[in-house]
Amino acid sequence: MASKFRRNGNWYVKYKDIDGKWKNVACGVEAKAADAEIIRNHYGGKELNYVHKVPVRIIELEFMKALKKFKEIVLPGEEKASSSIKREQTVIDNFIDFCKKNEIKSFKEVSNDTLVEYMYDRKNDGCATKTRREERRILRKFFKWAIEKSYCVSNPADKLVLPKIEKKKPRYFSKGELSRIFKKASEFYRMIFQFLFLTGLRSGELGNLEWKDFDRRGKYITVRIMEGNKTKREEIVPLNKDAMRIIKHRK
Repeated sequence: MASKFRRNGNWYVKYKDIDGKWKNVACGVEAKAADAEIIRNHYGGKELNYVHKVPVRIIELEFMKALKKFKEIVLPGEEKASSSIKREQTVIDNFIDFCKKNEIKSFKEVSNDTLVEYMYDRKNDGCATKTRREERRILRKFFKWAIEKSYCVSNPADKLVLPKIEKKKPRYFSKGELSRIFKKASEFYRMIFQFLFLTGLRSGELGNLEWKDFDRRGKYITVRIMEGNKTKREEIVPLNKDAMRIIKHRK
């Protein structure tokens, strides 16, 4: 247990390092008793590890309790949509189930090989590649948090190789499908669907268009950078005679 004391008008904190040896550290010339108390309280690990660069004993916290604390307190405290938080919490639940099944009870029992095995299990369960990549991100986030809290000293997820995403052939509508879409749609939506088909615009990009984006002489429209625009750049989209006809009809 660290303690504070005063010597020659200056405050010090006495603590044990990782080898169990007592050491003193000065709190600063202008430090007062309250400042020394704050430093003393933090000498369980975080202050020494990240401010004074001195290794100290790891704060003992059961592995399962750390996972549940991260899931129930840390993740909900982030400024994210509730749906995103729930997805991240599900990842922790999946990892907890894996650890229980394999009787993993401490940080020391989790290595890179452990996480590789977990990823193989998730793959065998039918978990998509994109989902497994997301799980790797959440696990890295958990162990990074655990290191900051001095619950462990390394992040076994850092060397976990990301599963490769298989490239899929683009899906496109056949002539028959397009014909049925245009036939079933009302006149109002038929023109919208046709314009999307002719220009390749996303529905959000179409909704953001203004008349100033339309160049009648050049026969093109400018897709501006707006919130939700995935391309993050302006694009010039040429218009054929059918697209021009729709614009003229809808003015």
